[in-house]
Amino acid sequence: MRLLPLIMCLFPLSGCASIPVNYSSNLSGGAIEVTDFTQDDLKPVRKKFDERVALGDKHIIFIINSWGGSIFSGLDLIDHVVNAKKVHGVYTSCIVSSKAASMAVVMLESAACDQRLALKHSFFLAHNGSTSVKGTVEEIQESKEILDVINEGMAQIVGSRTFDWGRSL
Repeated sequence: MRLLPLIMCLFPLSGCASIPVNYSSNLSGGAIEVTDFTQDDLKPVRKKFDERVALGDKHIIFIINSWGGSIFSGLDLIDHVVNAKKVHGVYTSCIVSSKAASMAVVMLESAACDQRLALKHSFFLAHNGSTSVKGTVEEIQESKEILDVINEGMAQIVGSRTFDWGRSL
């Protein structure tokens, strides 16, 4: 299973436009905003999440408004949230406020998000991972093989909750 290159889709997330959401009420710290998926941008996201878990919050809301970013930083956050959910019994809602592109789509479709919502005109973009490589033929081939494994893993995450990415649209 592979992600199709540069597919733009509006996923029909049930009830997206009709559910009123108060981002700051009923939670000790309000919603956690997720913007870029870089190591530096995700440090405060992870810190806020950990603080909320330590305070005993059982429902944490992530507001996603992101063009994406680093695959590895994103997968690290996903694994961290999934593990904390298992250990502490946390329920998460992920709300797309404008855009979820690239790694943000992977997070949205991952086990890190129990409930997935999007505002009515939200934009989604899914695509295969990419990298820049230089070196010998063998080094380039090795990078390609690594990227193939990463793409397969992301496709499995996304495909497990959406639809068959292998079929033609």
